[in-house]
Amino acid sequence: MAKKTEQRGPRGKTGARGRTGPAGPAGRKVQRAEILAVVDDQFVEVRQNFKTQLEHTTKIQRQLDDIHGLLKKLIEQSSYTR
Repeated sequence: MAKKTEQRGPRGKTGARGRTGPAGPAGRKVQRAEILAVVDDQFVEVRQNFKTQLEHTTKIQRQLDDIHGLLKKLIEQSSYTR
C-alpha cells in the first residue's frame, strides 16, 4: 500500500556560513590578446566543422535524389508490366 505524504511545511532560515578555505595558488596572468587568439582558433575550427558537415549533407542529398529517381523509374516500370 502506498504511503500518503502530507504537504511540506515552510522552509527554515539559512544557517550560518562555514569557514572559508585557504586560497589556491595564483595562476599566470593571461593577456587579452592570448584569450582572443584562442577564441579565434575555436571559431576557425567550428567554421571548418560546419563546412565539412555542409559538404556531407550535400553529398547525402545528392545520393537520396539519385535513389529517389531510381525508385520512381522502378515504380513506373512496374506499373507498365501489370
